[in-house]
Amino acid sequence: MQPLVPPFVARPRLVVLGLDSVSPDLLERFRSETPRIQELLSQSARGTLRSCDPPITVPAWAVMFSGYDPGSLGLYGFRHRRAGSYDQMYIPSSATAQRPMVWDALSRAGRRVAVVGMPPGYPPPAVNGVYVSDFLTPDGAVDWAYPRSLVPELARVAGGPFFDISFRVDDRLAVARNLLEMTRRRWKVVRHLWGKGVWDLFAVHEIGPDRVHHAF
Repeated sequence: MQPLVPPFVARPRLVVLGLDSVSPDLLERFRSETPRIQELLSQSARGTLRSCDPPITVPAWAVMFSGYDPGSLGLYGFRHRRAGSYDQMYIPSSATAQRPMVWDALSRAGRRVAVVGMPPGYPPPAVNGVYVSDFLTPDGAVDWAYPRSLVPELARVAGGPFFDISFRVDDRLAVARNLLEMTRRRWKVVRHLWGKGVWDLFAVHEIGPDRVHHAF
């Protein structure tokens, strides 16, 4: 996708850090354990948003970044029934959403965007910049970044899978180890992308806290 205007002039830039399943009261309760997040909050715009119905990961993030409700988006959960069927299901994808996201509008306006892990993000949509897929990425997928030419580079940076873990298992110690490793790998990718350009929008979705809630 070619920019319609020069990729950067002096103008405000927006960074979005999405911590899945972290409510504001948790950030308040764990102030001493989260000094960097607290520093970010002290310098950031903040407020309480009403979640969507249903208030779950898919479609909540798409609602926030599009301004449309789940019905308008055609997104209501992790599994959708196929039309005319009671038992045939499919997992929604980035193509399921029936309305544009903010990074689509910014891309059309020639703004540079980098989006990491924002659901539903597979397959990664074409943007004016970079889009890295989300936790719904199928095992073994090789098309999880846009542009696709970035896949080998980001795979080397990550050093292993970083989309999700198996968290519905009895071995909680293994869950904790895998969760920490997944998070480290993802943030290696995030830091790498941050240094690759000047972004008008840089948005990251972190699924790790959600997996903590599920497992522990």
